[in-house]
This record gives sequence, structure tokens and C-alpha cells, in this order.
Amino acid sequence: DLGMYAQVEALASKTKTILEAAGSTDCYVYATCLNLLALCHSYNRQYGNAERVSRAAVRIYKQCVPHGHPDVGTELANLGSYCLEQQKCQDAEKFLVESLDINRQSLPSQHPKIVATLRLMGELYIEWGKLDKAEKCLTEALDIIHSAYLDQHEEAAQVMSLMGRCYLKQGKTIESERLHRQALKLTIDLYGDDH
Repeated sequence: DLGMYAQVEALASKTKTILEAAGSTDCYVYATCLNLLALCHSYNRQYGNAERVSRAAVRIYKQCVPHGHPDVGTELANLGSYCLEQQKCQDAEKFLVESLDINRQSLPSQHPKIVATLRLMGELYIEWGKLDKAEKCLTEALDIIHSAYLDQHEEAAQVMSLMGRCYLKQGKTIESERLHRQALKLTIDLYGDDH
């Protein structure tokens, strides 16, 4: 909802201004304000602004939390997604690989953030035409989903749809259609016919 994002953006901007006035621009709260502002820019499809603000958030998070902290992994995944939206594939890959490394070290092996990062990497590699890498990432994401989520999670539909796109680009039309049908059925099961 646009109104909610406008409220979040206003509160994050106000908090950021207060922290800047207090000289507290190298703290966790300031980085979190930047993270929220980047998400608002992304929601408004201002991916260049989201990237700029997210880069600052990553830098500050890396200064104020222990090495390998999951919040750094999350912000790196966000930054990778903003780069992906701008088709900056090399930057997106760098940030997503670093995010995945951090998440693998700091989170349980079946954590949803690992699945989300693998999904983003799969999407990146499809866009970049690196279909073998895309298939590898998406297969791993689906394996985690099947073992952890019992296939009834919105992430499952997104990953299946991306795997279907990957298979279609590889000429595997039967597998592609099967996955697209499964993704559609799951989306309808989760959200109803009019989603």
C-alpha cells in the first residue's frame, strides 16, 4: 500500500535527520533507517536511489555489527536486487554471492533468507543468460523448500516460476509447463483466483 510506504519513508527520513544532527551516522539505527529508505525507493521503482542508499547502509552495517552478521547478508541481498533491477549483473552477482556466503555461515541451512538469495541469484542468471548457474541455484532453493516449507510457501511459487522460465529458455518445454502449472496452482491456493 502506497500510503504505508509514504509513512515509513517519512519516519525513516525524520529519524535519519535526527541522527545526522546528533552526529550518529555510524550506528546500527542509522543503517536501518537507510535500509528502510532504500526499500521505499525500490517500492517507488527508484532503483538507482535505492542502490545508492543501500550501499551506504551496507558500509555502516559492516562497521557496527560483527563480521558475518545476518543483517549484512540481508542488506547485501537487497543491494543485489536493486542492481538486478537496473541490469547491473556483475554488481548484483557480487553482492548476492557475498550475501549467500554470510547467510550460509550465520543462519540455519534451511533459513528462508538463503532460499530468497538463491531465488534472486537464479533470476539474475536467467537475465544474464547463465542458465546452468540459474538452474543450480533454483534447484538448491527448491530442495530447501521441499524439505523445510512443505511446498506451501509463496517463495515456492516464485522459485518454481523462475525454474520454469529457465527450463523454457533451455528448450525444456514440458518441464517448463509443469513447473509453471504448479506455481500457478500454488499461487491460487495461497491467494485465491483474483490475485
